[in-house]
Amino acid sequence: MNWNDLYRILHEYYGDIQWWSPEDKLEVVVGSILGQNTTWSSAEKAIDNLKQAKLFTIKKLATADPEVVEQLVRPSGYYHLKTIRLQNLMQFILKKYKTLDNMFKAPLEQLREELLAINGIGPESADSILLYAGALPSFVVDAYTKRIVLRHGWDADVKPKNKSSRAQYDALWNSFMEQLEPHAPTMAMLHAYIIETAKQFCHKSKPQCEGCPLYRFERVNK
Repeated sequence: MNWNDLYRILHEYYGDIQWWSPEDKLEVVVGSILGQNTTWSSAEKAIDNLKQAKLFTIKKLATADPEVVEQLVRPSGYYHLKTIRLQNLMQFILKKYKTLDNMFKAPLEQLREELLAINGIGPESADSILLYAGALPSFVVDAYTKRIVLRHGWDADVKPKNKSSRAQYDALWNSFMEQLEPHAPTMAMLHAYIIETAKQFCHKSKPQCEGCPLYRFERVNK
């Protein structure tokens, strides 16, 4: 499967769908941490707590008492670990770039490596920050993407020798980045199509293959 063909097929099926278009860049950045291993609604509760406590700025989050932050982000789960990760990220931004606008002016490849070097920032979080907060063309390979790709056997040509989760992520990410035009809106829309397809048809268990826009394409692992 060529990923441009995947986009075309899903675009023909769904058309232009309404997708997440966040107005607050910082909310996306903070959400990339607080949304790890939980639902977005839980992350939103934690974000609302930070806003109500008037801590929702880069500087305030970077310098706040960790125990205070922990209590505020408790609804997102793993609140001690997420506080450490969140403050690591905010301190990096404050020290290196001061503002998000400045940060997103950095070259994409450089910025991605810098984000990945921060303790607690994995590739999915980094790419979410780049694509949705920075409007930079870095495709997000999330669990929905992996599920659809693996279920159809489309990973056959991109299987890494190293079977670690990071190596598998990198192999798929490189494949998408090589084939897709470096255009953030297109990448965001394809990601939206994949999520919609996974939620409607390609369920984690008992997938509803009939009726799926990808039904006629090869499936090897139901």
